[in-house]
Amino acid sequence: MLIIILNCATLLGGVSAIWFLWEKRKTILAWVKIKSNKHINPLSLSDDEFLFFYSIRNAMLTSQYLPTDQNEESTCKSLVNAGILAKRGEFYVLTSAGRAMARA
Repeated sequence: MLIIILNCATLLGGVSAIWFLWEKRKTILAWVKIKSNKHINPLSLSDDEFLFFYSIRNAMLTSQYLPTDQNEESTCKSLVNAGILAKRGEFYVLTSAGRAMARA
């Protein structure tokens, strides 16, 4: 009798897991699409942003970047808004789209 109850509970748990994933399929697919590599057109950047990114791209591929003055800080913030950099504490790191752009 106990085995029958455990088997039924296992089947119901599996069905509820499948049902949960089916109900959340749109949310899961949207999350996967956000995490996928998106391409950024370098022409959408201003000349100052592109030159700054081009000058630090090799260093950014291997480590993080700490701006040295206010002008670099504002340029890094605009690159964050463009989706190329992400802020981690005081430092800036490349996003997946930024890495793709730096390697190109």
